[in-house]
Amino acid sequence: YGGEFSLSSFDGENWTVYSGDDAIVYNRCTAIAAAPDGAMWFGTGGGAIRLDGQAHSWYGDDEGLPGGVTSIAAAPDGTLWFGSASGVVRFQGSPWSWEVFSEEDGLGSEGVSSIALAPDGTVWAATSGGISRYDGQEWISYTRDDGLPGNDVFALAVGPDGSAWVATWGAVSRFDGETWTTWTVEDGLGGEFVWSIAVGPDGTVWVGSNGGLSSYSVSE
Repeated sequence: YGGEFSLSSFDGENWTVYSGDDAIVYNRCTAIAAAPDGAMWFGTGGGAIRLDGQAHSWYGDDEGLPGGVTSIAAAPDGTLWFGSASGVVRFQGSPWSWEVFSEEDGLGSEGVSSIALAPDGTVWAATSGGISRYDGQEWISYTRDDGLPGNDVFALAVGPDGSAWVATWGAVSRFDGETWTTWTVEDGLGGEFVWSIAVGPDGTVWVGSNGGLSSYSVSE
């Protein structure tokens, strides 16, 4: 759980709260992800924190991670992907190194709100300039000109079939790699302000908005 100036963990019985007075908390917690090695990663307004048991490490501008982390995604091979106000950042290798992708690399915009990984390893980024897809070689971006309802994307998730689910103002869209399908309030979406999307293992899509929680089954 990420609070204004705190982190909380629950072991099944008890809560442990790390407040702003603790060294682990640098700033407002904006993203949380679990890495394959069991470490927890927390995004903040100034960088990221890695928590391994009771030991924690800080990563910021000096280490190669631009501040303003908005999202984190962990790949099965241990690679970490960060969405930030400066673009998409990849943390990988042995020794570990940072690599920043910006608009010059094909990213739709450097204002990244969400990162999601497809089952085949493809990386998807939601930006203020559409959504961008990285296949390991290059970034390809999609905007309203390609069928996206709006360029300012607030949330993104990838289903088990590899389809991207995208939240823009007033709509949720599904992109299967070729075709866009869009739903609005008139189609049953709870509200126009959509802030979060998750896709379950069975393909059911969950959407959080100002109109409450909505679910959608692709098989319907």
